[in-house]
Amino acid sequence: MLMDFSTDSLVSHEKKKKAIDFEKITNEQSFSDILHHIFWGISSANQQEFFESLVFHLTQVLKIDYAFISQLEGDDAVNTLAGCFRGNKCDNCVYQLSNTPCEIVIKEGKYTCFDNIKKVFTNDILIQKNNIESYIGRALYDQTGKIIGILCVMSCSPLHNAKLLPKIIDIFAISAARELEKKQADQDLDKLNKTLEELVQKRTNQLEIINQNLRREIKRRKNTEFQLIKQENKFKDLVYNIDNGIILVDTEGKIKFANPAALAIFEQPLQSLLEYDFGIPIVSNKPVELEIIKAKNKTGFVEMNVTFTEWEKESVYLVSIREITERKKAEEALIKAKEEADLANQAKTEFLANVSHELRTPMNAILGFAELLKLKLKAQEPPIYEYIETIYNSSNSLLSLINDLLDINQVEAGKIELNYHGFSVRTLLTEIINIFSNQASKQQLQLLVDIQDNVPEFINFDSLRLRQILVNLIGNSLKFTSKGYIKVSLSMQNLYGNYGTLKIEVQDTGIGIKDEDKQQIFEAFIQSQGQDNYRYGGNGLGLFITQKITEFLGGTITLDSEWGEGSTFTLMFADVEIVNSTNVLQQESCEITLNDIETMTILVVDNIPEHCDLIEGYFVGTEHNLMFANQKEIAINFIKSHCVDIILMNLEFDTINNSLEVLKILRRQNKTQYTPVISMTDLPLDMAENHQTLFQGVLKQPIHYSQLVQVLSKISLEKEEPKSNIDFSLTASDYQVITNVFDLLGKLQEIEEDSWNRIRQRMILSELQTFAHDLEHLGQTYNCPILMNYSEILANYLSILDIEQLSNTLEKFPQIRVSLLDYSNCVNRDWNSQP
Repeated sequence: MLMDFSTDSLVSHEKKKKAIDFEKITNEQSFSDILHHIFWGISSANQQEFFESLVFHLTQVLKIDYAFISQLEGDDAVNTLAGCFRGNKCDNCVYQLSNTPCEIVIKEGKYTCFDNIKKVFTNDILIQKNNIESYIGRALYDQTGKIIGILCVMSCSPLHNAKLLPKIIDIFAISAARELEKKQADQDLDKLNKTLEELVQKRTNQLEIINQNLRREIKRRKNTEFQLIKQENKFKDLVYNIDNGIILVDTEGKIKFANPAALAIFEQPLQSLLEYDFGIPIVSNKPVELEIIKAKNKTGFVEMNVTFTEWEKESVYLVSIREITERKKAEEALIKAKEEADLANQAKTEFLANVSHELRTPMNAILGFAELLKLKLKAQEPPIYEYIETIYNSSNSLLSLINDLLDINQVEAGKIELNYHGFSVRTLLTEIINIFSNQASKQQLQLLVDIQDNVPEFINFDSLRLRQILVNLIGNSLKFTSKGYIKVSLSMQNLYGNYGTLKIEVQDTGIGIKDEDKQQIFEAFIQSQGQDNYRYGGNGLGLFITQKITEFLGGTITLDSEWGEGSTFTLMFADVEIVNSTNVLQQESCEITLNDIETMTILVVDNIPEHCDLIEGYFVGTEHNLMFANQKEIAINFIKSHCVDIILMNLEFDTINNSLEVLKILRRQNKTQYTPVISMTDLPLDMAENHQTLFQGVLKQPIHYSQLVQVLSKISLEKEEPKSNIDFSLTASDYQVITNVFDLLGKLQEIEEDSWNRIRQRMILSELQTFAHDLEHLGQTYNCPILMNYSEILANYLSILDIEQLSNTLEKFPQIRVSLLDYSNCVNRDWNSQP
């Protein structure tokens, strides 16, 4: 910022004094007179007037154009305190020191130039603008020697008296420094006083706040004391009126206090209870049940909670007790009732288990022979074929219901088996309607079907479970409808891509369901209260099973019914996949027959005539040789004297143990050591799987023709010569594709040391299968060709039960690790030998 030399006249008594003509001063004139004149002019001025008076008298007495007193501001600027231009006051401003004579004064303490200064400081705009020719400047020092300001004079013409002028400026620089130091001290004192006043005021405010808080705290404490007294009275009322007994027990087990409820529980007066040896209670986070002795040696039960506290400056146990004698009696009765219910449930389970075989066996025969008749009569007797078709479908539905009824425990445990596959939902509904058409005609009811156009022909779903649901719901509607109709509606909603929501409604004009029965109608063994059980019958399981199966299929079932008007059950299955019809039709049209399978000699080991007759019926007209054995000894003798390609064995033949014994004898015979054995069973799949590793296939009763063909075809294909060559050599490309070979080597060594030795010594089929599967997974994980090749060969020998080749192959397992290790060492040597 440049100095602004706008001026105001100095109105003071100094102007009225007679000025000394500095230019006429001669050597003879006294130097002290000049100083006396200037000192006389500034002697009566105060601090601010001192600076203004000093610069004024300097310009007047010394006959110069400019005089300034400045205070240092930082390192690069000064702030003028007083300035005078030819007798007129100048406005104060901030003056930048860079490239100015004042900068030299700050650095060196003084600077004098009598003429041509504007040629020296060409970049000083102040000097150039005001045409300054001469300059005298002196630094102002405080008592510590620190520069605090500048006193300078300037003139637009050269200065004379080179010896006298600097001396005069030096003398008045000392006076100006003293006044400036005093001014700064006064400013510091004012600032300190202001700070002190602020601190005092702040502390005063803090004390006021403290006093206010103190008053509030006193008031709060008085109020708290009042509330404590009030709460203490309430606590006393609570303790004396609470239903729970409250007892205080000292550390020696003596009762110190008891409320009226405790006296009532112990049935004793206070004085007697205070003499009662309660014992040391155990502090616990949970309630403890305790048997106590009441008056007259009566016993009872209490629930006790204990905490440790202080009472009248003494450590005591606070015991809360609650009478539970009646609850204990109720619990004992409940336990007894539960035991009786468990016995009844166990008896029911045992009964169902005992009759399951007897119920399934005739149904298996009905289904099997119905299917056999279908195969024989489809092309020859169309009308009869339709009757057989109805018998078959009805029997199939009945067997499904029997299975679920007998396996009700599995339904409740959530172990329903699901089998999703592509099928025609329209055809399924037509089959179900045909099942109930005769019954509907007899009851003079209309059986209506409404299939919306957006329903696809084929879906991927569990057809067996959907059939079971619809059979249950339609059968239920027929049972409770005496006139009108039963209507089944199908529609597809929320279609997106190949998925949609399948909606099925079963509507009837039957007796309906009361509002109070709607919540429990889906519970097991529960029937509507308004129905005539003698007239309608039933066991109350149908809707329970239907709801459970619906939920397992990911669907929902809802009921809309009015008493006397009818009912509508709505099924919703979200995200049902729509299947390409071509794929389903190809699957149905590409089925093979028994004649398409290579001719084999087959031994059937079963002691149930219906089973044997059914299997024999399936093979009529084929070139296969079929043999039967209905006893263990017959089966064993036949095996010893005949060559058999495949054995079909009933898993429950005589007993399961007998079946397994026959199987063990087969495996010990050289002739039948590797002969495939197929189990036939009507056990639930989860039970049959326990023995599945002993067999090469499973036929689930009732045996369907397609199922039999599929299993025999698979066995026939597996009889082809398996892959047997094991190549342990590695190429560079093989090695490069292996992921983390050193990690793989470590895992192979762990397998050798841990499981391989045990497996090759025991030769247990299930362990061998797990071993082969684990190696296959390991080979795929690390992308190791020789390990995947080895696991494939091992699996092939397992499929045909070639024990000798299995044993030989197992012995070669360590060669995989050796081959990998040798090749990796070679690669490392080649790499290290490279320049």
